[in-house]
Amino acid sequence: MAFINEYISEEDIEKYKINELMNSYQGENKFPKKYYKHRWTIDKERECWFMWVDMPHEPLDHTRFTGERIFILHYKGKNIEIVLRKIFEESSEVLTDNPFYVTWKLDRINKPKELYDVSDSEIIEILKEALEVYGTRGIKTSIPQENIIVNLKV
Repeated sequence: MAFINEYISEEDIEKYKINELMNSYQGENKFPKKYYKHRWTIDKERECWFMWVDMPHEPLDHTRFTGERIFILHYKGKNIEIVLRKIFEESSEVLTDNPFYVTWKLDRINKPKELYDVSDSEIIEILKEALEVYGTRGIKTSIPQENIIVNLKV
C-alpha cells in the first residue's frame, strides 16, 4: 500500500492522541471538533503518517511567521518532528499551472532518542514519499495530484 490523503477517523484520533499532539503545538482547544477535521497523509500498511501541526511565529512579533512549517512524521511507532520551509521562488503561484511545482527545503529532523539508530537518509526517503502525495495541502489540495511535482531540498 502507499500513502493517501484522508481525514483522520475518530478511532485514529484517539489511538495516536492527535488532539493532544495538536494542542502541544497550537495550545489547548485550538481545534474544536465542530469546526475542524484533522487530516493526514498515511500509509496504513506501514502505520506511517505525515501531518502538518504548526507555523511558528517570530518570538517578538506574533503577527509574523518564521517561514517554517512543522510537520510530524509518525514512523516505526514514534513521532518525528520535521521542519520544512517552502521555497516560493521555486514553487508555482498560479493554481492553474500544469505542472504545479512545490519545492520544500528540509530545515531539521528532530528524532526521538528511540529512533537514533534510524538514519536521516531513511527518514528522508519516507518523507519524500509522503510529500509527493501530500502535494500542497493534503486532502484539501485543490490541484489534481497528478499535476503536482514536489521537490525536497536536503
